[in-house]
Amino acid sequence: MDKNQIMSLKSSFDEIAQIVEEEKIEYWFARDLMTLLGYSKWENFEIAVKRAMESCQCVGIQMDNHFRGVRKMIQLGKGGQRAIQDYMPAF
Repeated sequence: MDKNQIMSLKSSFDEIAQIVEEEKIEYWFARDLMTLLGYSKWENFEIAVKRAMESCQCVGIQMDNHFRGVRKMIQLGKGGQRAIQDYMPAF
């Protein structure tokens, strides 16, 4: 991977980053990472996230210290909203 590709990827990750201002912690929601990591369907990416959670449990890492399931509201057509499942790091 050349320097331009790396800078382009870094820029893409920076655009979707969330920041906890008080602690200057940078994090990402799973749904935002999905396309950058090459997934086109949430169902497939959620399988990968759940496998990562299972891997933590298998090696004795407390999964709840790393993954938190959240519900996010998304905008629908005509001004409606709907809650969807997402994941973020546990702080």
